Amino acid sequence: MRAEGPSRLVAIALVAAVASMVAFVVWVLVSPIDLPFQHVDATIQMTPRVDGHTVHVTGTANLPDGSLIDWYLWRETLRSKPPAGQVVVNHGAFAFDADVSGWAAGPAQAQVSFSCNYGTVQPKSVTEVVGGECEHLASEQVYVDSPGDSKQLFVWVRFTLP
Repeated sequence: MRAEGPSRLVAIALVAAVASMVAFVVWVLVSPIDLPFQHVDATIQMTPRVDGHTVHVTGTANLPDGSLIDWYLWRETLRSKPPAGQVVVNHGAFAFDADVSGWAAGPAQAQVSFSCNYGTVQPKSVTEVVGGECEHLASEQVYVDSPGDSKQLFVWVRFTLP
């Protein structure tokens, strides 16, 4: 009966090792999948205000604090690199100013995007909520450039330069 004890322990150890390897493989395969209970209904709202040669944009986002939002201004007649930057969500809010000196009067857009790649590396505290590839993002503002690309939040608003 004593000989049975060590072989039983070896069998239990093998079963535990195989079970942990299977669990790891399943976790690796399932973690990037977007399951309905993981959805994060993320939205961004923003308001532009023109003051002289400066556009002030304030906004709100229900993204985790520390989320990085990329922004840029755009217009059809723009011949140079548009003003652009990055801002951090803090307590559900963000703001940025852009210099539009030299821009002629007329329509323009402020555009913001939240992504987990495309040059922006989100902090771990953010990707733990939205997913490493932003796969948990869900709302009408979520945008996928082409099949297989990561999700991103993309919002734009028009304003007029006097």
